[in-house]
Amino acid sequence: MVEIFHDKPATFYLPQYRAWEFLLGSVVMLATQPAVLAKSRVTKPVLESSAAVGLVFILASLFALNNKSLFPGPGALGPCLGAALVLYSGSQQRTVVAAALSYRPLRFIGLVSYSLYLWHWPIWVFFSMYDRPGLWTVPLLLGAAFGVSVLSWRFIEQPFRTRPFRLSAKSTIGAMGGVMVFTVLLAFAGSRLNATAWHYSPAEQKVMSYMAYKPTTMRTGTCFIDRKTEDIEAYKAAHCLDVQAGQPNYLVLGDSHAADRWYGLQQSYPNIHFLQATAPSCEPVLGENGGQCGALLHYIFEDFVPSHHLDGIILSANWLEQDFNNIVKTAQMLRNYTDRVIVLGPSPEYDQLLPLLLVRAMVKNNMDLVFNHILQDRKKRDQMLAARLKGTGIEYVSVYNILCPGTVCLTTVSENVPVLFDADHFTAEGSVFLAKNMPLFGQTHSNAGDALPH
Repeated sequence: MVEIFHDKPATFYLPQYRAWEFLLGSVVMLATQPAVLAKSRVTKPVLESSAAVGLVFILASLFALNNKSLFPGPGALGPCLGAALVLYSGSQQRTVVAAALSYRPLRFIGLVSYSLYLWHWPIWVFFSMYDRPGLWTVPLLLGAAFGVSVLSWRFIEQPFRTRPFRLSAKSTIGAMGGVMVFTVLLAFAGSRLNATAWHYSPAEQKVMSYMAYKPTTMRTGTCFIDRKTEDIEAYKAAHCLDVQAGQPNYLVLGDSHAADRWYGLQQSYPNIHFLQATAPSCEPVLGENGGQCGALLHYIFEDFVPSHHLDGIILSANWLEQDFNNIVKTAQMLRNYTDRVIVLGPSPEYDQLLPLLLVRAMVKNNMDLVFNHILQDRKKRDQMLAARLKGTGIEYVSVYNILCPGTVCLTTVSENVPVLFDADHFTAEGSVFLAKNMPLFGQTHSNAGDALPH
């Protein structure tokens, strides 16, 4: 529950952070043993209520969880507790919820659910390598995943579960070892075959090299707090927040989408000094922020900004719609201490690594293989944020419009250098291009509150 604030991927993949979910399942299993149920005095109304509450928890999670949720931390409590309540209540008496879930088609989905869990992801991923799932393809993909899952359940899972496995333990271990060795050899042979069968041009190889790009310009570990850091002790405030006399000082504040923009600003405007305070998944707004982000923002909002005169503060993050009102409140608070507050809007984002998409497009000579993977909601989010800030006195830069001035988005800068090194973070060259196309400095600001031109 606590580690989610420091290292979200680790809490998702590593078993020690998911152990409480297994423990909850074990508690339900023990509580539904016949000997325990025989002594139970839970009444039917309580069981019906528990089942209904559990179902509400599960259904609410479908709509409440998003990519900003603290999952699998506190965000996992709803679906896990919901499942536990439904299972426990249904094991004692036939509740209304249990009766509904006993409907034969739903029971069959439950039977093949493990196979569906295993098969849906590779089908989705391999299809996404060539096209972005759309209105018509999503049902087809779901149907394909379900069909393969039924076959897998019938001819692989069921025989192993219902028929005696005739191999001895020693033979089983030997067979498993043989399969593992064969898989490793097959993977090695496949990689060698791929290296000889595919020949990439120098331009394609250059783009491919950005798939291993190390964003050193974000100043990770000093001014951009690393996820592995337990607190903000690693943040070098004396270095990152060194206000320079005789120069305009602007603070770049936010998450990784602020850290990757700092370099371009610093390189493009050498007569301006840019300070940096950034942390992972850290929307720079007033409100409930925990872990590294909360500690950093508390220091910036409560201590640093009130005690230092800054010429401007630049807020940048992977904004979501629910952030918009807090952006306005935060910017209005900051206006008490600084001359300018500038909000950088969301950038174009792809559903895969941009360098990978570019290489595929170059090999196939078809740039649609890139443009089909742009997430369409980013443009709408940019327009909504611009409209929300209009008339507030807060300056807004549409990063989306800078990179996508028409129907086509910029994908490379200079010679075969991707503008992004992953799905939505700028390379050093991309950051410089963006900054040079932000008309923020050396101009009048009579249109404060409107989206700045691009």
